[in-house]
Amino acid sequence: MTEGEKIALVDQQRLLENVSATYRRASTQDDWMRRLAVRAVDPWLRKTQSAIEVGCSDGLMTELLSKKLRHLAVVEATESFAKLVQERQLPNVDIFNLMAETYRPKSPVDCVFLTWVLTHIVDPQLLLCEIKSWLVPGGFIYVVVPNMRVLSRQLALHMGLIEDLYGLTENDCNHGHVRAYDRQRLNAELQLAGFETFSQGGLMLKPLADFQMDQLYEQRILDESHIEGLYRLGLEYPDFASAIFSIAGVKQS
Repeated sequence: MTEGEKIALVDQQRLLENVSATYRRASTQDDWMRRLAVRAVDPWLRKTQSAIEVGCSDGLMTELLSKKLRHLAVVEATESFAKLVQERQLPNVDIFNLMAETYRPKSPVDCVFLTWVLTHIVDPQLLLCEIKSWLVPGGFIYVVVPNMRVLSRQLALHMGLIEDLYGLTENDCNHGHVRAYDRQRLNAELQLAGFETFSQGGLMLKPLADFQMDQLYEQRILDESHIEGLYRLGLEYPDFASAIFSIAGVKQS
């Protein structure tokens, strides 16, 4: 890693620490998305597996994953989020408060989780290529990214609230996002790093902004039957879903 890359990582870690306080708390929509993310990858998980989770937010997804794995190492850039995971006192989880690009596991793992992370990474190719050395032969990565073609964002475009589907909004920048993805861009990113996708889909078809979805939950206009339907629609129409997921392994030459 060059000196310039090291400086960029320090700057990005400082930014992520600062913006971690701006993330919404007690969001029903956020919590459902993380539950659905675990549900989508569940068929590939085994209780005998060890894994690495890059980025943990408040640790809800960490806790859900830990129940399905033998061991989980969490690599979290921000001290505030790392502390939230520590407070959950998960017996089979180790926490490392550092940038993923500088992490070196003691031994290879079966799977690596990169959920809502790549949009924050200064050089995704640097991290993705490093992650290949983290995996056992036949291991896989599970990547989830916000979808810039989500129906709610397309609605905002046609309402004149945004000018460009792929342009980073002020809110994106305030949350430390440095890039944007749709399904094709995620495919290209993984392929360039030497990964081959064997399962892909969308997580929840979402017609409205997250804060509006939260209001509908609070008013009990949306219930679990709606969530189930929106989850299935996300799988059927991934390009309109809130997030895109990909399960991929190292491409064999």
